[in-house]
Amino acid sequence: MRWLRALPPIQTFPSGRALFSRSTEAASPTCTWRNSRQAANSRLRPIWEARRKISSARSPSAQTARLLWRGPAPLLYVQSHVINAQVPWELAGQTSTTVRVSYPGVASTDTPVLLAPSLPGIFGVANSDGTLNSPSNPAKPGDFITIYGTGGGPTSPAGVTGAFWPLTTPLPSLTLKVSVTMGGENANVLYSGASPQSSSGIFQINVRVPADLPPSATSFLNLTIGDASGPTLPIAIGTR
Repeated sequence: MRWLRALPPIQTFPSGRALFSRSTEAASPTCTWRNSRQAANSRLRPIWEARRKISSARSPSAQTARLLWRGPAPLLYVQSHVINAQVPWELAGQTSTTVRVSYPGVASTDTPVLLAPSLPGIFGVANSDGTLNSPSNPAKPGDFITIYGTGGGPTSPAGVTGAFWPLTTPLPSLTLKVSVTMGGENANVLYSGASPQSSSGIFQINVRVPADLPPSATSFLNLTIGDASGPTLPIAIGTR
């Protein structure tokens, strides 16, 4: 299985739908969550940030900041205006919780947050050779692409909060139904589950590009996991 060392630039979508929903402010257990709408709309940071050990967060404030989902949550990144944290796996199956931020020792009020079984958001897409998909580097019809994202919902076996996916097989797989369309055509899902050596909140989905898909710099990809669909993402398709 391939995995990305860095994420490509992707389109901006309302309120960083990859991380929480504007309409419901729901989060999915295991997804990365931000407490800033403005920051969620910015370009997502490289995936290697999520691979760093939790204790080596980029800001010194991470040593004293805490984010609580009825219990401590692993912090991936801390700054004065944004916190990246993993929604604990232990919240799977619940429909709501509360979030509180503490720094240093001074806590905010509890903020209600709705939870969803899944809420997929795409970080980036790689071609079959592992390079980033772009108009200058399109995928070819019949090849496979790899989608990286968060909010995929439960896996079997279950992930571990604050840990990293293993490199050994069999890899944990997503338990909810996964479907992908590209350019309006159904695409064959080859694999959906853990992204080896990534944070346990990150999923990887390998998909076969339909062989008859016409060339396009903006062939729209739609990902649905369970009952939730992610943002529409344009990807580039070339010729065989």
